[in-house]
Amino acid sequence: MNGGRVTFQHDYDKSGLYRPNGKHRDEWQSWTETPLLNPKVISLSFARSKITDEDLHRLRPQLDVLTTLEELSLSGTAISDHGLYALPQLESLKTLYVNETHITDNGLARLTKQTNLRSLYLNQTAVSDFGVAAIADIKSLEVVNLYETKISTAGVNALRRSSPQLRIGTPTEGLNWF
Repeated sequence: MNGGRVTFQHDYDKSGLYRPNGKHRDEWQSWTETPLLNPKVISLSFARSKITDEDLHRLRPQLDVLTTLEELSLSGTAISDHGLYALPQLESLKTLYVNETHITDNGLARLTKQTNLRSLYLNQTAVSDFGVAAIADIKSLEVVNLYETKISTAGVNALRRSSPQLRIGTPTEGLNWF
């Protein structure tokens, strides 16, 4: 496989436990041993699944081998700042969706380690003006969406001054693609 997309949202049973092929979460195979889930995955989506911070921490060894991962979606999950700390530095990661999660200003500091991140979607999170500095510290960032966050107009303006190249999606400026 030259690269591919992997979506887990349908791999959770009604109890919220991840069960690929009917297996319990404790019996997960290593992604490197599973043909579909190999290190050449370019897009990984847990969107709208029941994945937790603890699940991300347990998946850390598998995430470490995803050297070609360009897109990661955690939108609509219970992921919080603690879960972001499970993310390794993913050299190829260009797009991160954390819309409708429990991410706050504290978690944004962890994202500064994603040195090639170009697009960050923070819609409907608790990110506020205090997180502006962390967003500005992601030097590779080209697009950030901030719909329904706690960032004020003054915060958006400060972000614009510190990162003039950044396209900022707000209710008044558009850019709400996802």
